[in-house]
Amino acid sequence: MHACQADTVIRYEFVPDGSHILARLHAFLHKQSATATAVSGWFEVSDDEAMLAGSVDGVAEVDVRSFDFGNALLAATARRWIDEGSASTLRFELRSVDDDAGVAAITGDLSIGGRTETIIATAQVHRKDDQIAIEGTWPLSQRQFGLTRPAGVKDRVDIEFTLVAQRAS
Repeated sequence: MHACQADTVIRYEFVPDGSHILARLHAFLHKQSATATAVSGWFEVSDDEAMLAGSVDGVAEVDVRSFDFGNALLAATARRWIDEGSASTLRFELRSVDDDAGVAAITGDLSIGGRTETIIATAQVHRKDDQIAIEGTWPLSQRQFGLTRPAGVKDRVDIEFTLVAQRAS
């Protein structure tokens, strides 16, 4: 997949320092959260000054085993997903970014457990020197991806992410 077909392609790679994914699960009695810092991937843009506007190629992956649940029930459910081979990796293939007054709509394909769905995340994109930080959110439906929910946990999971990418040399 290479939507950026300009003569010059600029590659950024996600760095662990500052990158993380936070999943907020809504239980019937209270909220639970899990955090992962093992984010890997890259993206390429054709115009460094545009800061991700328009067509973008890229991939972000998170190993489910890297999530810190802080809760034995949620950790056991995640281990079951991994053992069943259905959701050991969350993979997001970035396709485009549309910026409207500082708020970006990031479109891509999210794959979990063998299912792929197109999602649109809302984010803010910040640039400092050779780094780009992307901070955003999107609601995830466990049912949409065929995931088994722990008892007492609602279908919706709010995903918050901060991805820091360094321009590759």
